[in-house]
Amino acid sequence: MSSDKNECSLEDVCDLLDKLALTQLHLMEDKMRCELGIESSINNGSIHLAKSRYIMGQSSVSKERLPTESSPEFTASITCNTVEEDYVKQVKVIETQGGINPIHWFGVLVPQNLHKAKVTTAI
Repeated sequence: MSSDKNECSLEDVCDLLDKLALTQLHLMEDKMRCELGIESSINNGSIHLAKSRYIMGQSSVSKERLPTESSPEFTASITCNTVEEDYVKQVKVIETQGGINPIHWFGVLVPQNLHKAKVTTAI
């Protein structure tokens, strides 16, 4: 940099822009890697759910087993709080204690694939 603090040489500006471009490319690569991981988890979870439905039968693993308005209330096992600082949103994940296990909606003895689907699609 030159002696004056407000002036930068063209070479310094180009170096800074190169560093910013590389940082942006690395962040885009990380984002794409995370999206592929999420997609893979969802696909694997869906396969395990399909296997569970095949093993247990269509009526055992269906939307009829999900809670309805007349079911007893329960709290979410995970909640998210969003905090925005300097135009940057950050999400804080809070796990609550004493939540209900959704696998119990389908009975006590459920196939291992249903447990695998829960683990695969967990946050």
